[in-house]
Amino acid sequence: MLICLLAHPVFGQGEHLRTAESHLRAGRLSEALASCRAAYQTAPSDAVVCATLVRVSRAVLWMDPEDADALHGLAGGLIGLGHCEEAVRACRRALLLKPGDAEAHIAMGDALSCAGDPDGAVAAYRVALRASPGRSERALRGWTEASRRATAARPADADARTLFALALSGLGLADSALAVCREAPRLNPEHVEALCLYGNLLAGRGRPEEAFRAYTDAARLAPDCAEALYGIGNVKRGAGQFEAAVQAYRQAVEVKPAYGAAHVNLGNVYRAMGRFEEAISAYGEAIRVQPDLVEAYNNLGNLYTDRGRFEEAISAYGEAIRARPDFPGSHYNLGVVYAQQGRWPEAEAAFRSALRVAPDDPRLREALQTVQARRQGAQQARGSGRVRLRMAVLRSRAEGDGLLARVRAGAAFEGQDLGFVLPADLDTRFAEAIRGLKVGEVSGVVETEKGYFVFKRME
Repeated sequence: MLICLLAHPVFGQGEHLRTAESHLRAGRLSEALASCRAAYQTAPSDAVVCATLVRVSRAVLWMDPEDADALHGLAGGLIGLGHCEEAVRACRRALLLKPGDAEAHIAMGDALSCAGDPDGAVAAYRVALRASPGRSERALRGWTEASRRATAARPADADARTLFALALSGLGLADSALAVCREAPRLNPEHVEALCLYGNLLAGRGRPEEAFRAYTDAARLAPDCAEALYGIGNVKRGAGQFEAAVQAYRQAVEVKPAYGAAHVNLGNVYRAMGRFEEAISAYGEAIRVQPDLVEAYNNLGNLYTDRGRFEEAISAYGEAIRARPDFPGSHYNLGVVYAQQGRWPEAEAAFRSALRVAPDDPRLREALQTVQARRQGAQQARGSGRVRLRMAVLRSRAEGDGLLARVRAGAAFEGQDLGFVLPADLDTRFAEAIRGLKVGEVSGVVETEKGYFVFKRME
């Protein structure tokens, strides 16, 4: 087998194929296959590359018939050579070995497309996307091309048009997706999925009135369609009609309790209405039904930050980072809440983590530089015995007691930032009130002839 491979004239074509030849001479079949697959990635339609990949893959499979990588390689080479049905059989073998492997489903999509089965190819690419969203670009492009063929073959098929529009939308081609999707409800006015997608595309292009009509048509046809109710909620929320938005979102989660995005947006509306405990409950429900939903953790953290509940905010942002470490917004939010407490080393570390994820984001670099400057200033101020204070001025002791009660219940401390001050420079009553306060703690109500005051130590 190896002698036949080495005698074949295809070797010597390109760096990867020369490397594959070297590995074959040394009997390193796995390494030879890896080199051939690398060559295929750069030239998938090159007949020499495809023929070599098929030969090396078969050599590996001769030694190990259950090598999934060799089956992927065999399928790719066969597709390049136009042996489509044989490629489909190789993909089926690979999927039996690794049914959850996104790469195997993408290869199956390629093979079915090659074999003239665009509908089957679309289904395979969509399974690949669900299995591994990180491979979305390749799967979406395959899905788009297969859907293009299906729509060309059946121009009056609303299902084919809807799937084509969905693929185009996934690639960010919103105008093209809208043009394709527009025809689907016309071809089938009772196509609920097409109406919901059309509404989403219209909303994304800033046409909420038309989007609302599409969503309401879908909800009329299918009152239990959570996506249509969610779309209605989004339109109402965007128009500032919060009660109507709450009603729509609550209907959506009643129909589909595990709809994480609907729980999140319900929380967002409650927050905008000042109904903070209900917002916290909605975000918590989103996390319960979808524990990896990073938006829920971040929005919960933002709400806690606004309410001055910093430790709970830090916990929420930490969960967001654990759910999705590559999302820079979570690291940024964590840095902001640390900075608000004057915890400069932790803030700096958070912004550095954000920059590792998104090194070209100027906002993150600016935030890091600001924190570094503030940290240096704080070190100099502490060296002189200064503390950073925030002061609330009140009209009565009862008002002061009310503020303390709200802060202890989790409300934000609202007041004037005094910056860094020396306690000795303050009124003796103020100095006594802040004596012994730790960072984040609040004084009692201080009564003077000028009014009533409450202090919070920030640093």
